[in-house]
Amino acid sequence: MRVVIKVGTSSLVSADGSCVRLSVLANVCETAMRLRAAGHQTIIVTSGAVGMGCMRMGCPRPTDLGDLQAMAAVGGMALSRLYEQAFELTGGRCAQVLLTYSTFGSKEQFRTAKRAFDSLLRHGVTPIVNENDVVSCEELQIGDNDTLAAMVATMVDAELVFLLTDVDALYTADPGSDPSARRITRVHHGCLPELRRRFAAGEAFDPPPVRSGQWGTGGMGTKLAAAQIATSCGADTIIMRAEDAHNIAELVADIVASGTGEGVGTMFAASEEPARKGHTRWLTTQTPLGRVVLDAGAAAAVAEHRSTLFPAGVKGVEGKFNVNDAVDLVDPLGETVARALVNYSSVEIARIAGHSTVELDSLLGADARAKSICTRENIAVMRRLS
Repeated sequence: MRVVIKVGTSSLVSADGSCVRLSVLANVCETAMRLRAAGHQTIIVTSGAVGMGCMRMGCPRPTDLGDLQAMAAVGGMALSRLYEQAFELTGGRCAQVLLTYSTFGSKEQFRTAKRAFDSLLRHGVTPIVNENDVVSCEELQIGDNDTLAAMVATMVDAELVFLLTDVDALYTADPGSDPSARRITRVHHGCLPELRRRFAAGEAFDPPPVRSGQWGTGGMGTKLAAAQIATSCGADTIIMRAEDAHNIAELVADIVASGTGEGVGTMFAASEEPARKGHTRWLTTQTPLGRVVLDAGAAAAVAEHRSTLFPAGVKGVEGKFNVNDAVDLVDPLGETVARALVNYSSVEIARIAGHSTVELDSLLGADARAKSICTRENIAVMRRLS
């Protein structure tokens, strides 16, 4: 089994930025070695480069992009050294892997990176992954390591993702102020879109402790989004406290034996019909540049049968995008059902929405390059409706 473990900055660096929580880092590395001994392969996605750099330079977290990149460069070396030392103490080896937005945007780079991961894991080396902040620009960056962990899990066909943070689980309310708050032990894949909507609207699941601190870029919202990506591709995803990382090996053993693994944290169950490996799985890692709104019939056809989308089933379009860009296909309520590459631009789709294919020539003339908005080969279903 392949396992991705993401550890956040708030778990690795103290709140005041004065020291590294070496016990957490050591626990994560020891856990990776215990999993390897049990026959599993582990990839660690780590935050903390900027926080480590600021600690080394004795400065607060900067806001300027150039200064952030500089701190990431300084801290990245220090962080890599700590991981290397921790693995040496446990008799293991690790390797630094820095990825960028373009790694996932290019299918060829995606395949190349996957080959590198496969080779490292085959040689018993634990990849330590982070985004390459030094060469990432604001417009083209993954932005948070929860999302990066989910995208890496998609790339390497992982079956389990652990998002380690400074809270122990997702709760129904803030347990610090609401004595009736309950830990949510398990979330079905199909419930994630509604859960994310309610969280974004502040209707529920919005306790202050899950907000990212000064050193982090994530929060519970990004973890829910990451869980949707990972579970769509067949990976169970667990949110849990970083201090409990020593329990991961037992959790994995429990999941392998019984399929439960609900002892700690919150588990987001993988989709029962995950995106297939290859092209459609790559699609789930693409950043949507807009949304195409479908009528109920088209949404059901796409969600249940991955059917080709024709103009007649489209109600509208949101955002600006071009031919072959990735977009989200959403139902009439605005819930995402799939991600797809489009055959037409947003301007063209707005013009042909609701029309039959026989009308395309009269509506678009020479620009009528295809009969469909997107073909089934370029659709990755994110949510089943049944």
